Amino acid sequence: MNNKKWLLGCFLCLALVQLFVPAWIIIQREMTLRNGQPFRFQTDPISVKDIFDKRSISLPISQNPVPKPSNIQLFPNQLVYVLVDKDDQGFARIESLSLHKPKGNDFFKAEVDYVKGRQVYLNLPFDRYYLEEKPFPAVSDDYQKNDRKAPQEGSVVVRIDKGRAVLEELYIEGKPVLEFLENFK
Repeated sequence: MNNKKWLLGCFLCLALVQLFVPAWIIIQREMTLRNGQPFRFQTDPISVKDIFDKRSISLPISQNPVPKPSNIQLFPNQLVYVLVDKDDQGFARIESLSLHKPKGNDFFKAEVDYVKGRQVYLNLPFDRYYLEEKPFPAVSDDYQKNDRKAPQEGSVVVRIDKGRAVLEELYIEGKPVLEFLENFK
């Protein structure tokens, strides 16, 4: 009988841990969206066709790769801190990379993908944007009839706080992606 109580206690503890971990991840994400500083990153041109084909889009950030700092050795899969600032036009720019946690809040963690010469390619924590399925049927049908398939100017707003970066919104031609897609009608 005692053995069954012990097993039940272990099972309940395990169940609580399994509930707590995803809940904590969601709480951290929401806190970053609420308290984080917004930074607008410019993307390479976005193909609207990819959105309709996949319901998600890869976000090639214009500043990836970044110049390799001369004072540190970098390897694939290595964790780095990415310090960001804003340029004259209000877009985010990657200021530098560091192996040590910087002071302040305008940084996020990323992983080194690979180093090629004097360039560092990063796996950014905001490299993909997912869309809801709901608005697609009507918008997708209209898009298929439209011959405007050239890549469009894009940017993303990312909230950054205490080393975490959360993608808030994708903009295409200066409009939020859903508004842009609705205007295809």
